Amino acid sequence: MSRLPIAHLAARYFKPETALEQTVVADFEKNDWEVSLYLVGREALTWDLSKAEENFDEWMDPRAINGPVLITAATVPKDHPSGRELREFGRDALIKAASGDSFMTTSGRWKIEARPVRADRQSCLNCHTSERATADPTIWEKQGPPLRVGDVLGVVLYLYARNPK
Repeated sequence: MSRLPIAHLAARYFKPETALEQTVVADFEKNDWEVSLYLVGREALTWDLSKAEENFDEWMDPRAINGPVLITAATVPKDHPSGRELREFGRDALIKAASGDSFMTTSGRWKIEARPVRADRQSCLNCHTSERATADPTIWEKQGPPLRVGDVLGVVLYLYARNPK
């Protein structure tokens, strides 16, 4: 996630760099699409929320979910799905990732597509090491077998909706 966009306060903003990225973002904006993304990591499989965290709907577990990255909007829309809802959809997509490459759902006016991110080369496994990943490498009891090329490292959640103007 830290390799993607520029961070500013609670949200990150995507800065298109290539001509193709600039064209795609301009087309989204021209056609009144609001687009953002979240990244759900393998930690969503192993870290459970406490009761206090469950009761605070907007809480985002940085060990398990990062975002939003705003592709087109200047601010996070007030009707974005809750952090809990996004985390649970991402967790379900991680569990189902072996059976497909894309999973869809909706939340209010938002369409949400989850796409697994796989380790496509050995160098990915220099940082992503354990099947039961944790944010804290000192928690050895949470560690599992090593990941292999082709294993799912996380899922990207793409959120998109027409601007309601």
